[in-house]
Amino acid sequence: MNPYAPERPPGRALGLRDRRGFTLAEMVVSLAVMGVLLVGMTSAVVLASKALPANRGAASATTEAARGLHQFRDELRAATELLNCAATSVTINLPDRDGDGRPQVITYAWSGSPGDPLTRTEDGGTPHDLIGAVEAFSLTFMTTASETVFPGLADWSSEVLLSSHEAAASGANFRVKSDEWPGTRLSHTPAGGGAWRLTRFLFYGRDAGGATGQNRIEMKRWDDGEARPQGAPLDQAIVEESTLGSSFDWQEAVFTGLVEWSSGEEVALVVKAATGEDSARLKYSTADDAPSVMFSTTDSGGTWSAGADGDELLHYLYGQEQVVGDDWTYTRTRVESVGVELVHADAGAVSHRLRVPLPNAPEAATDLWDADFEADPTTLDLDADGVADFLNPEGFDRSSLNGGRWEMHDNTRLSPEPHAADTPFVMDLWLEDTSDNDAGGGARVWLDRDGDNGALLIQVNLDGSGQVVAIGAYDTDGSTLIPMVDATRPAGSPVHVSLAVDTKRDTVGVRIDGEYAGGFVYPRSPESNQQLVRLFVDGSDSGVWMDHFRVAFGGSTAVTPGAYVGESLLDSASNLINGTDPSDASDSDLDSGSGSSSGGNWWDHLFGG
Repeated sequence: MNPYAPERPPGRALGLRDRRGFTLAEMVVSLAVMGVLLVGMTSAVVLASKALPANRGAASATTEAARGLHQFRDELRAATELLNCAATSVTINLPDRDGDGRPQVITYAWSGSPGDPLTRTEDGGTPHDLIGAVEAFSLTFMTTASETVFPGLADWSSEVLLSSHEAAASGANFRVKSDEWPGTRLSHTPAGGGAWRLTRFLFYGRDAGGATGQNRIEMKRWDDGEARPQGAPLDQAIVEESTLGSSFDWQEAVFTGLVEWSSGEEVALVVKAATGEDSARLKYSTADDAPSVMFSTTDSGGTWSAGADGDELLHYLYGQEQVVGDDWTYTRTRVESVGVELVHADAGAVSHRLRVPLPNAPEAATDLWDADFEADPTTLDLDADGVADFLNPEGFDRSSLNGGRWEMHDNTRLSPEPHAADTPFVMDLWLEDTSDNDAGGGARVWLDRDGDNGALLIQVNLDGSGQVVAIGAYDTDGSTLIPMVDATRPAGSPVHVSLAVDTKRDTVGVRIDGEYAGGFVYPRSPESNQQLVRLFVDGSDSGVWMDHFRVAFGGSTAVTPGAYVGESLLDSASNLINGTDPSDASDSDLDSGSGSSSGGNWWDHLFGG
């Protein structure tokens, strides 16, 4: 026994655990076995790798395409408008998402060349690759029509004969003196029941023996109850005695043709000696027994008497009848869903197809200007053309923005110069005047710019009766302002003025707070160097607020006979309810302020003061 060996616990036998390592033979055998196993495992890995698809990027390409289309789908569904809808690109307008007061403008586009990326551009920034390599990409827009129908526009016929009376030359004659005047009355009922107007009066007359007198033919209303002409002349024509000659012949008096009469309304024509003791002799008939439509005075209009039965001035009366054209429809295109198809260049066997319903049914416009004045409008670029939508040469005063409204201290205008003359558009303005200071504000709209300076003017002005909305247009010479609409709305909230413009037919339909207020043929604006719209105020501190402004180009217009069934602001005499008669300068609804947007009293110029 080795006295130095460690003592073994009692009852335990000597085993392998007590050995210090492997023998050389054991090591050789183990290494051989491990080599065989490694060769087998390597062969299995190689065989498995050969069974995988040859394009190792297809999976990641599919993931990239799915991720990009998911983002595209979400932004499409939130769109408020779609612009420039094309087969391989679209611009999406989204509500403000980052709190800067401006909507987001996102453009998705593919060049059409296989291998190029599908890009995403936000708010006019640098495009970045949403999907790196695209083999094919196409968009299909499923649309619906949103129609607004406007009544046919009133127009005037060519000149027609309204009334005539020609009898034998043996009739009597009336000598027109300074206090003795003859007259005749007539009424007319157009076949269509519309309005009518007088343009010419031919009478059978001669001089009174001299050449110094002057005859004034006045057009007045006829008071049937008192059997006499009434009120101030509505129109008149001058005929010099020196032009009449010394023998009876047909003589002509020409009216302006601007005074309108309703169907069946009776008109009086009075022939006065404006200068000279005697100015003319007029022949009248006494040949039949028909009730007389002739009347006369011998005391300068103090009293009037009817002629005897059969008495009637020999005459021809010409005029025009109002005719109403076919209704017309403005059709706006709204997108209900978008079909998308995409093939990734690295996964050519996989085609991604989806249909994206759009719950907002956004409008598809070719261009859009939209400002709710939560931020400086001159920073907007909603049509994604790289140019600010609104311009203000002096710089926009941000302090004039308050709670999503703009107090119109500054003039601003749309930019750049938009669109050809045959592109229809809808313009909406929400205006409020909060100060009764004889001023106002609104918009000046240049339509179909050809080379002069005409424009459509829209203005709201607060007075004692409420907010008076006036719309008028300059004639083609740029100096004569033609009134179109004059309506009074309650004070205290914005008035919504909407214009639907058919630039192919030079017509505009006007709605105020959603109700029809008139349709008009506008004169083409010849100012070639003007933007489409310029917003203005009459004074530096007018208290006029713009709550929202929107112009959307696009859609289509068409004549639609007999389609209009909407509520009208016009009464049976074609007068604007709650509006005024522009020819009546005493109307209490008219504003007599002195504010001006372009020099002179704009308001008085438009509606008579």
